[in-house]
Amino acid sequence: MERAGLSLRKLYKLTELPGRNSLKTTQDDLDEAVRRAYGMRANEDALSFLLDLNNEIASREGKGIAVQPPGPPSSVEDDLVKLISKDRMEAPQSGAIRFGASKRKKADQ
Repeated sequence: MERAGLSLRKLYKLTELPGRNSLKTTQDDLDEAVRRAYGMRANEDALSFLLDLNNEIASREGKGIAVQPPGPPSSVEDDLVKLISKDRMEAPQSGAIRFGASKRKKADQ
């Protein structure tokens, strides 16, 4: 993004342009995947849904009821490596985030 002279805001402004573009299509696909994963209806307000879900989980935790924490399900034990994609984002020592770092490492070898 930096090389292209784009800030995150400028990048996401592309989703506001009329017509279709690859970023808008990708964002729509991601939104739909999240809606399916959480069981949301297509026209349901995402912010309200997620806030209600957060309140429900906090209530359960407050009552001592076990909840699934972030990350892989507790049923996944030894196969975590299989869940890590090669195009993931990695945070290097400097704290800056690099995309596809594992691909670059292989290319440099």
